[in-house]
Amino acid sequence: MGFDSVREHRTWSEQAILLLRAIADVIIGSLLRRDALKALHQSEQRFSALVRRASDVVMILGDDSCLRYLGPSACQILGWDEQLAPATRYLDAVHPDERERVHDALKRAVVLPGEHVDIADHRLRCGDENYIWCQATATDLSADPNIRGIVINAHDISIMNDAESSNGTLHQLRELGVALAIDDFGTGYSSLAYLRQLPINLLKIDRSFIEAMTDSERDRRVVAVICSLGHELGMETIAEGIETERQLEMLRGMRCDLVQGFHLGRPTTPEAIAKLLGLRQR
Repeated sequence: MGFDSVREHRTWSEQAILLLRAIADVIIGSLLRRDALKALHQSEQRFSALVRRASDVVMILGDDSCLRYLGPSACQILGWDEQLAPATRYLDAVHPDERERVHDALKRAVVLPGEHVDIADHRLRCGDENYIWCQATATDLSADPNIRGIVINAHDISIMNDAESSNGTLHQLRELGVALAIDDFGTGYSSLAYLRQLPINLLKIDRSFIEAMTDSERDRRVVAVICSLGHELGMETIAEGIETERQLEMLRGMRCDLVQGFHLGRPTTPEAIAKLLGLRQR
């Protein structure tokens, strides 16, 4: 086989690989979209265990597909399971069924008193139905003495897709008492410009740094710097993916405000949550 034949063969192979990858992306995107919509329609609830407050280790238990209970101090509402989080980029709007599930979750949340509700970011734009819905929800929640307000859980990729519109929307929502959390901070498009331009209240440290910090001095310093920076700017920090006691102790030493991970709890039921927290059904 001559040089030209080898070059043609490699070119064809590379093109074939690129084509297969493109097809795979389309299929995966379709499956993610399907699974996300399926999750919104499922009646059964899946529960997971998290933890709040590194200083006193208050247990957080909740439903990944919609609702998370953050112990006696807060409750979170999410769009869908964390494992389906990449599907958010394939969905342009807050699905009507999801809105119903959010309101249903709010009714259940009164069983476990909370202070704020956390709703996943869905590329909110001022004036569109998602923004109007979020605005109305913020108004409704303001009447509940157990709920302090809404926190928009924003992924950096959704902000970078339309930074100007996102900035305006988030500032308008902030005027309504809605707070902003930046998810997976330190990865992807994360930028210090966010901290200067956006009304951020909470930084979520990506789990990749947490996983590596026990063996890597560099990663440990990155986590410490994020915690320190957040505190200097008046923000809370949350570390994701706590798997060991060593990680928890290190985060306590860094004064990380919030932590979550299976090291501090495993999947359970709403009844077990109430029992664990010593609360009674109303």
